[in-house]
Amino acid sequence: MASELMTNIYEHLDRAALLAELGPRLRGQVYELTCPQCGKREAYLYHDGTQITCNRRNKCGYESSLWDYVSRRDGTDGRQTLATLARAAGVELPPPSRRERERATREQAVEMAVRVMQRLLFEDEGRETLSYLRARGWTDEAARAAGFGHYPRQEELRGYIGLVLEGAQDEAFSLFSPRALGETHTLAIPYRDAFGHARGVIVRSVRPDAPGPKYLFNRGVKRGEHFFHIDALPRGARRAVVVEGYIDALMATACGVEGVVAAGGSRITEAQLQEARRLGVGAFVLALDNADLDAAGREGALHAIRLIESAGARAYVARLPAPYKDPDELMRAGPQGVAAFRAAIESPESAASFASRQLMRKHGLTQGALLSKPARDALLDDAMAFAAHLRDPLAPADFFGPIAAGLGVPESLLSAELETRREREAAQARDAAYRALAQRITQYVGEGRAAQVDAMARETLSRIGADGARALRPYTLQHLRLDLMNTPDGLPTGYPALDALVTIPDGAITLVAARPSHGKTTLLTNLFLNQLRAHPGESFAFFSYEETRAALALNMINILAGETLSRAKNKYALKEYFTRFADAAGRPHPALDAAWKAFGEMVDAGRLLLFEESLDAEALAGLIVSMKRRDPRLRAVFIDYMQKIRWAGAQAPTRQVELQRISGRLLDAAKQANIPVVLAAQLGRPAKTSSAREDTRRGVRLDNLRESGDIEQDANVVLGLYNEAVDRAEDADGAPPAQDADQRLTVTVLKNRNGMTGFTVPLRFEPQTLRILPMARERL
Repeated sequence: MASELMTNIYEHLDRAALLAELGPRLRGQVYELTCPQCGKREAYLYHDGTQITCNRRNKCGYESSLWDYVSRRDGTDGRQTLATLARAAGVELPPPSRRERERATREQAVEMAVRVMQRLLFEDEGRETLSYLRARGWTDEAARAAGFGHYPRQEELRGYIGLVLEGAQDEAFSLFSPRALGETHTLAIPYRDAFGHARGVIVRSVRPDAPGPKYLFNRGVKRGEHFFHIDALPRGARRAVVVEGYIDALMATACGVEGVVAAGGSRITEAQLQEARRLGVGAFVLALDNADLDAAGREGALHAIRLIESAGARAYVARLPAPYKDPDELMRAGPQGVAAFRAAIESPESAASFASRQLMRKHGLTQGALLSKPARDALLDDAMAFAAHLRDPLAPADFFGPIAAGLGVPESLLSAELETRREREAAQARDAAYRALAQRITQYVGEGRAAQVDAMARETLSRIGADGARALRPYTLQHLRLDLMNTPDGLPTGYPALDALVTIPDGAITLVAARPSHGKTTLLTNLFLNQLRAHPGESFAFFSYEETRAALALNMINILAGETLSRAKNKYALKEYFTRFADAAGRPHPALDAAWKAFGEMVDAGRLLLFEESLDAEALAGLIVSMKRRDPRLRAVFIDYMQKIRWAGAQAPTRQVELQRISGRLLDAAKQANIPVVLAAQLGRPAKTSSAREDTRRGVRLDNLRESGDIEQDANVVLGLYNEAVDRAEDADGAPPAQDADQRLTVTVLKNRNGMTGFTVPLRFEPQTLRILPMARERL
């Protein structure tokens, strides 16, 4: 019945007349409106829709149903709002239902009971209750204005409200239960909803020895259905101050502080928050008891912040001066106490800063303290879970800054992990929203409401799009400052002439490209070891898709030692040497022993990480991000080589498309971890040209990246390697070049987003030791 009534109202609703104050102008199928929140002419409503949305999504974010807008604008409850919409649609409402009549009768009974209790407070019967208020600093005038009353003995109350007694009790509601009302608990406080309707009474004990809780609700009324005192919020209020105690909120009003509501405990509820949000409240200042003093206060404040921020509102925390434990106690200290309370709520701490400090206290991260690995992980898990609720674009900086400083890790690392989580959650939310939309369409068609599907689908898709836009964080000057502070300058290659031209950039892909047998793996390995030698406090990972870890480790020790045992078979000679730490003649070689020791020390310290597993692109990218999250020392990742990596997702139509997907996924990982990802890549062999320059650099061109498609587009830097000795030997008889003489290599800067390109740098290659060294006199 209700669904049919609302459908009828919305089908005939004169939206232009209903929203005249917003200056509606119909353009096509959409009403252009003045936004109720920001005042810009950028709000809209579909001609048959029910949702007002502001297009300034990242600046304003206003969104409201017609029902909530009218209710907030007119200050009306559900029945009154329905009547307004019905009039604008020319629809006659049915007579009140039995349930509505019972509710009206109950409200009448509660209102009469409240008036009786308020009168009794100032008569002989209420003497003890009034004395309690006076002892707490309440004047009679202030107590009367606050609406306090005295709950008499229950049989007396029944006599006072005999005319409406039927509405005061039924199966679900009773003003006469629990039994302690009027006996141990006598200070009555009306409990009203946002529209001032009396829903019941809250009754406090006035004797210190009274058993049970200090506050009781009459049966049928529950704490948390409404913020207490929410009916006293000024019309159009955008901010509410939240205290715990009911008397705290009334004391604030008595002292001239407006906009204070009470949660009725250390935790606010979703129902309270949703009602306040419907009234237009967008900011909440928490002035809860003991938020800085005990675990219960801390957890209550953190819970409130999570709820508020998740609802799209902003939370702040007022810090009360010591030694006052709650606002009531502070304001009862006199005019200075009231001034101190005003100052606390006018200049509150950001919720993010407060939460960061409390989580650090909870996990024992104090100045100078060192956390164990499990304790650090627990803190980070709590921090990430909490930060996911923060909606202010600057909040992560306030939140992660102190934690990062305490742990000694870059703040950018924590922020990157948060963005990854948010993107994953946003994708899941969109999927769920699309599935729900599909179900609603099926439901509408099944109910014979196919004509309404178009409007419903448009509004739903608009909301999904708006949620996605809000998930994108605006880039602020604060973000820029933090990025400049936290973004490293990149890595040098270890070759001075090459470093004068290029830097291996962070958060990006660098390619080392060469034709087969020209030394791309060897150059990649030398670059890797150059980093380990230049950055003794950091770690580096090498993923090989071609060689085993044992073979790769032996090559690295060979490079570190720089010593030749056999000009013909040096690698095999090294293998034999390290089985007994002596050469064929039984002689030790200190340089080899030192290289073995240096390699072992780097491995044992977790600085040199070797992997031989052939991971697919998704698993590899995920591992890179996970490794950086677990160990902030990870400075770069090297991979040999690009064309060996496989894509495990949906089958690509061509290998070229597959490689595009792989490079795109690795680029995402580099950005998330904010470290360089350096890959070897294979070049194809082109036909000879008549140009001597082309012959010298034959094949060292971007368009010769084998199967690459657009791999180079994802790379910030591409270095092309050329070994002339290999080229000459292949042209002569196809045999590899001699291994007993040094070879000349040239590295060409094929691409460099942050610098010059086209320049070549000569290097010297020692085939027996696998070392690549600068030329004696480097020239550009």
